[in-house]
Amino acid sequence: MTGKRGPNWRPNEDEILCRAWVSISEDGAVGTNQKYTRLWERVAAEHQKWDPTTIRTAIAMESRMRIICYHCNAWKGVLQRAQRHQCDVGL
Repeated sequence: MTGKRGPNWRPNEDEILCRAWVSISEDGAVGTNQKYTRLWERVAAEHQKWDPTTIRTAIAMESRMRIICYHCNAWKGVLQRAQRHQCDVGL
C-alpha cells in the first residue's frame, strides 16, 4: 500500500454510490445474509457498471458511504430540531 489518496469524489459518483448501495442492500435474493465484505464488493461492481470511467475499491466505497451517512444523519437531526421548533412556536 502506497498511502496515496485516490481522486476526490464527484457529486455524481456519490449519487451512483448511494443508488448502488440501495440496489445491493435491498437485493431480496441475497438479503441480509450477505457477508459485510461481499456486500461492498457487490456495491463496487454495481458502481463500476454505472460509472465505468472511475475505478474505486470496495474499501473506498465503504469509507465514502460512512461519510455520506454521517452527513445524512446530521441533516436529519437538523430537520427534526427545526420541526420541533416550528411546533413549539405554533407555526
